[in-house]
Amino acid sequence: MRFLITHRIDAQREENRQLGAALKDLRRETADADALHDLIADYLFRSKVAKVMREESSPAAEAFAELSRLPRDIVLTRAQANGMQLVASGVARSEADARKMVEQLGAMRFIANPRIARIDPAPGDPFGAEARAFQLEADLRH
Repeated sequence: MRFLITHRIDAQREENRQLGAALKDLRRETADADALHDLIADYLFRSKVAKVMREESSPAAEAFAELSRLPRDIVLTRAQANGMQLVASGVARSEADARKMVEQLGAMRFIANPRIARIDPAPGDPFGAEARAFQLEADLRH
């Protein structure tokens, strides 16, 4: 009886060794697929978040994102959204740069009807003598 049990234990150990070797090879072969699985899962999660943000984000948030793309000749000092209205203040290197900013904003998706409500010289500004302080008004769109 003891011989039979010892034989069965040895047989089980051999089978476990063979299964372990097979699993080791299988894990090596699937490592790339496992890595891709994680990348795909991450991509799908990010896509889902981006989709929700696109569908749920407010026009104001989108408009502020667009304002962040203004050229270096424009420095915004204040920006505020009130309902579907945007009011921003800042300094432009020159009046021509301020006018160019209005054109650029008019071409953006979430900003409509941009206009300069006020423009004044900005003496002592690091941009120089041509610098202009401005107040911008615009409408927001969905």
